[in-house]
Amino acid sequence: MPHLRTRHIAPSIKKALAFSPIVGVVGHRQVGKTTLLEHFSKTYITLDRGAMNEQATMDPERFIGAFNAFPVGLDECQLSPPLFPALKERVRQNKKPGQFILSGSVRFGSRKAIRESLTGRILLFELMPMTVSELCQHSMAHFLTKVFLAKTHKAVESFLDSLSPVARQNASLERCFEASMKYGGLPGVCFIRDASLRRLKWESQLETILTRDLELISETNLSLHTKKSVLAELARAQGLPLSYAELSRRSRVSIPALKKLIMTYEALFLIRLVPCKGDEKRPVVFLEDQGEAQHLTESRMDDLSLFTNALYMNIRVPFQMPLGALESPAGIFQFRTRGGAFVPFAFESGKRVLGILSSLEEKPSKSVLGSAHSFLKAFPDGKAIIIHPYKKCEILGKNLYLVPRNTALL
Repeated sequence: MPHLRTRHIAPSIKKALAFSPIVGVVGHRQVGKTTLLEHFSKTYITLDRGAMNEQATMDPERFIGAFNAFPVGLDECQLSPPLFPALKERVRQNKKPGQFILSGSVRFGSRKAIRESLTGRILLFELMPMTVSELCQHSMAHFLTKVFLAKTHKAVESFLDSLSPVARQNASLERCFEASMKYGGLPGVCFIRDASLRRLKWESQLETILTRDLELISETNLSLHTKKSVLAELARAQGLPLSYAELSRRSRVSIPALKKLIMTYEALFLIRLVPCKGDEKRPVVFLEDQGEAQHLTESRMDDLSLFTNALYMNIRVPFQMPLGALESPAGIFQFRTRGGAFVPFAFESGKRVLGILSSLEEKPSKSVLGSAHSFLKAFPDGKAIIIHPYKKCEILGKNLYLVPRNTALL
């Protein structure tokens, strides 16, 4: 298949199957879960099919007991809640690793029957939208995690000096990044180049998520149009402190209903709530896939927002990858002060902190530089990187660096 790509999470899943009886892969619809299940499974079953779902729901013990070629891949298993107590009993009696690999388009913890059955019995992985390095079939980006882990400013200086100028001029990376800003990273959608077909795919997918999938988690009387409109408002307000009052005014949905809906959207992998630090305590929202955001906003985001949101979608994966370069996944947050300092997102693990700022100018503005210095004042042991779409790499001060986009993606 021309759009088939090796995913960075694949080695972690392979390792997990060697010592856990059940492995789970969750994520947004069309993010590539089925392809992974088909790759790792000797038996593949999708519960999106009515007949299979009925068998699994009516007699789950018999359904599970019929398999003899493992691992068994059970796709979209959240559609059959009775299956999970049966899986729990199966692995209680037989703890052999690599028996089942499950996938779901909702967070398993959002459904009580699934959460209670699988707690402590599953190794769970979240598959995020494809990164630029996956699109280009590069190894997972390690530049930023190396800076994050560096113990001294001199170590970072040495690392920057060793960078190849050729890497900063990688035309393939540039094309992939531009594509990711427009089309996102969901393989089931982003490879469709015909604009009208892509729009139809987005509409069909959103209808499935906002009707059938959403009803699995939370019942609501809101219309599909209203649910989609709320999601579009969140897409327009990405990276800004979440104001329920303003969102309620714009969407004409009550604040209690909005809070319930936003919780559900996060459980469906449509959005991610990111906490704020500094003087702002309200969380900010990012859509998980920027192609979906572009569709919902009708491509009306300004250039800096497009650039920043695409960086968010690409850069977070190495920091939040289980069994990745870090000892444990790093937390993510945004930094804001009353004086106007603003760092779109930052990563934190223990005493290590790395702030990420974006600039469309080769020479960062006073506002961007001021934000970086405020961040470093708030986190004296931290580092800050300003990413721009040019080729210049520069040390701007102790623990403050200007880095080309292509370098940050390698």
